[in-house]
Amino acid sequence: MSQISDPAGAGRWLQDPVHRAYLMENARRQLRFFDGTLRGDGGFDVLDHDGTPMPRAGQELHYTTRMVHSYVLGRAIGHPGADRMIDAGMAFLLTRHRDAQHGGYLWSVDETGVHDGLKLAYGHVF
Repeated sequence: MSQISDPAGAGRWLQDPVHRAYLMENARRQLRFFDGTLRGDGGFDVLDHDGTPMPRAGQELHYTTRMVHSYVLGRAIGHPGADRMIDAGMAFLLTRHRDAQHGGYLWSVDETGVHDGLKLAYGHVF
C-alpha cells in the first residue's frame, strides 16, 4: 500500500534523513543566492534568475518582509551574515516603509521616498 493511501504513513518522508538533508541544502543554496541583494541604502535588490539585480521600480513591503523572515530562518540554521541582513531589513522597514505620520507601512518606497503609498492588507500580513 502506498503512503498516499495510508494515513498512518502520511508524512514519513518529512522524517527521512536524505530528504531532510536535501531540504537543508536547498535552503542554504537559496540564502547564498540572495546574500548579494543587500544594497547600500539597506534595501534589497530583486534578482533575475541568474542573480542579476533587476531594474528598480520601488521596493515593495512584502519583499522587504519576506527577506527579513527568510534570514531569520537562516539565522536559526547558522547562515553566515544573516544578522546583517535582518538588521538592515528591519531598519529599512522602520525608516522607509513605516508611515510615521499616519501609522502602517507603505506598499512601495524608492530612493526618493514613497513610490506607492497604498497600505495594503497583503503587505501588512507579512
